[in-house]
Amino acid sequence: MEKPKKVKIEEMTTKEIEKSIKNGVETAIIMVGSTEQHGPHLPTATDALIGEILGEKIARKTNALMAPTIQVGCSDHHMDFKGTITIKPHTLMELIKDYCTSLANHGFKNIAIISTHGGNCAPVTTIAPEISKKLDGTKIIPLSSFEKHIKVWNDSTKNHGIKPGDINHAGAAETSILLSEHPELIKKQNIKKGYTGEINSSTIFTEGLKAYTKTGVLGNPEKATKKIGEKIIKDTVNYFAKEIQKQTK
Repeated sequence: MEKPKKVKIEEMTTKEIEKSIKNGVETAIIMVGSTEQHGPHLPTATDALIGEILGEKIARKTNALMAPTIQVGCSDHHMDFKGTITIKPHTLMELIKDYCTSLANHGFKNIAIISTHGGNCAPVTTIAPEISKKLDGTKIIPLSSFEKHIKVWNDSTKNHGIKPGDINHAGAAETSILLSEHPELIKKQNIKKGYTGEINSSTIFTEGLKAYTKTGVLGNPEKATKKIGEKIIKDTVNYFAKEIQKQTK
């Protein structure tokens, strides 16, 4: 099977996409990010940027094509912080449904959906069965379990002096990834430790992040390094690639 030279659909011509499908590319990947505050040191596009970074590498590793990253998500719990843009869960689910319908119509047999933002996970897993029923013959693969995602990051960083509480929102993990791929977007002078204690997810979603942090940071970005970012990316890509390969055999 010939591997495509390009994997991002928005960078390809329709002829190139058609050729890739004819040459045996059966899987499309949808990354679901967000536009929301990430403390005083990271850009609001952090989750979407991480989706772009991971999605392209996962697509190359699995001989898939990558759909345009969904740039906004369900971020109501971040609305106390300026710059956050949020959409309703129903809106996100309808958008994902339309993405999948379009991709299926073009001949993709498998569609993997991966969220890089925790607030999107429930909508992704909720809508997936409905899309599967609608698109008979196309396998929908929802890989948006935030717990599994965090476990991969914890495993990647545990030997680097980083504790689980250090890697949460805008913490050591996300900061490390951007140090690795987009250091020019980080306000390094603003990197400061945030809240690293226990977190009740229901409190986050009902009261917002300000219930725990005034800066918007949950974790310790002071522990972030480029080397850790490279390891997190490699381990995360391997995890999702294996899951996709397992479910598309």
